Parts: sequence; structure tokens; C-alpha cells
Amino acid sequence: MQSTFSNNSIGIGLNLTKALVELHHGNIWYQPNTPKGSIFTVDLPIDSSVYSPEDFLSEGHQQLKESESIQQQNYHELAVEPMNDREILVVEDDPDVLEYLRELLQRYFVVHTAMDGVEALQVVESLRPSLIISDILMPMMDGLEFTSHIRSNNDIKDTPVILLTALTDDQKRIKGIEKGADAYITKPFQPELLVKTAVSLISQRDMLKGRYAQKVEGTSKADLPELIVDERDKKLLNAINHWLSNHLSDSTLSVDAMAEAMGYRRTVFYKKVKALTGMTPADYIKTQRMNHAAELLKDETVTVSEVCYKVGISDPHYFAKVFKQQFGISPKKYQQGETNS
Repeated sequence: MQSTFSNNSIGIGLNLTKALVELHHGNIWYQPNTPKGSIFTVDLPIDSSVYSPEDFLSEGHQQLKESESIQQQNYHELAVEPMNDREILVVEDDPDVLEYLRELLQRYFVVHTAMDGVEALQVVESLRPSLIISDILMPMMDGLEFTSHIRSNNDIKDTPVILLTALTDDQKRIKGIEKGADAYITKPFQPELLVKTAVSLISQRDMLKGRYAQKVEGTSKADLPELIVDERDKKLLNAINHWLSNHLSDSTLSVDAMAEAMGYRRTVFYKKVKALTGMTPADYIKTQRMNHAAELLKDETVTVSEVCYKVGISDPHYFAKVFKQQFGISPKKYQQGETNS
């Protein structure tokens, strides 16, 4: 089998080999191979007495059950859309590892990829991602130099960066932190650790942005939506949006009716919607009405009053006021193609 690993990178193979050898109560070591290279030796016991009954994968073993569960879960996740609209950049020179990371993270984020630091810099300056996950050992430009470039660019210097590496040297970790990395994860890693670290860093950066905007603009603190990491929350938000799209023209539409349709008590539904959208249910309904109105106004053959009634608002003056609050421009000017400058 031909390997797809880069000649210039250190993957996770040795770490996995060591783990497998130790799982079999063996040892692994290496010695220099003059004039170049190394010789790796694996010593495995052949006496069954060194193993305990739990070491053998018999039918019904817990590890087999977990493996089957993971395989079924992966099957169902093949066509899953990202739970969030946040865009992240993954930088990794090994195609196999890059594909693994993409498949792992695409359930939660919109994933863009690059195979070295040089390519990544070009992508990040145009993409402005919410997060960067980068390997350290890469050709052209490694992860440390790449991180240093990110931190020296005023336009993108606040982007959270997670560095991945198979190296466990503390000095390497220190160097990564000195270059400006927000987190440092050693391969092989638990997928949940990477996902939760990514979510935490993006959420922390959101909070800092909100506090900065509050300080500069003198406005009240905005409630930002939580990043969705549970498939049930994504399904709930989709169900809410689908239900709203069929009821926006109803002027009697209420939060109570929406909560009942979703199968929630009003107080629980209020907290759920606030967490998922950053808005109260009433404000979310109003925002969705205005978004739909904006779409309808792209048709120059309809009047503002007609659009007003189509989104369930009976008072044109109130409609114009709310529309301008959201888009910074009157419905009429919006329809005429004017912008809020």
C-alpha cells in the first residue's frame, strides 16, 4: 500500500503504533541506522498468560458495541449539514489527516481547507474565518510561522488558532503559545476535545467582541446565539423556521402558538429560542418577518402595503418603522435599490 504521508511531516503513526504495542503488553524501541534512518523494533509476548480475559474481543465485548455504534452514527452523519454557519479553516499537509479533520468538523461548521501555511494565508485573508486549526509540521510554511503571520496582521490577528502536533516536547508547546496560539492539542486526540475546544474559543471571542462593541458604541450588551453542537437543537431550529415560514402572514401569530406547535411550555421555549438565536421568541418572529419582507420587496411589482400584509403586519407605519430599525433604510428605498450608506 502506498502511503500518502508527506515526506516533510510527522504524523500520528508512531503514537498509534506505541499505543497498540502497549495494549498488547509489548515494547517498542528504536536505534540509529547508519548512515541514515532508524530501526524500530517491536517485542510482543506470545504467552497467553500475560493477557487478562478483558484483553480479548469476544462477542458482546463493550468495545465492539461502541465500535458498532460509531459506525452506525457515521453512516447517519454522511449527509448532515453544518449545525452552524461559522466558517473555519483547517490547515494540514497530510491528505488523510486533512480529510479526517474535515469530516469530523463539517457537522458543526462550514469547513475550508489548506495544505500549508502559504496557501492558508491566502485563504484566511479573504475568508476571515471564525477559527483556524493548523498542524505545526508542514512544508513551505509551518504552523508556528503561520500563526506568527496571523498575529502580525491587524485585520486577522484576533482569529483564534488551535495548533495540532504529534510532538509532545514542552518546549514546542511553549513556542506555539509564544507565537500566539490559543490552544495546543497533541495527536492523537479525542475528537470531542477538538470540537469542544473549537466551540469554546469561538464563543469566547464572540463575548469579547460583544463587550468591545458595548464599550465603544455605548449600547447594551447583545445576547449572542450559542453555537449549536447538538443535532436536536439544529432540528428544533429548523422546525421553528419551517413553521414560521408557513405562518408569517398570520397577524395573530403568537409565541404561545409557536411554543405549542414545537411541543414546549412557554418558559422553556423562551429560554431555548434565546439560547439558539440570541433573541427572544417575539424578536425572532419580528426578525424573520422583516427578512421575508426584504425578499418580497425585491419584486418591484408589489407595493410596500402588500408586503406589509403578507408578513402579518396590519399597520404600514409600524411595518416601516420596524423594517428601518433592522435594515437602516425605509422599505420603499430598499425596494428602489438604495442602500444604507
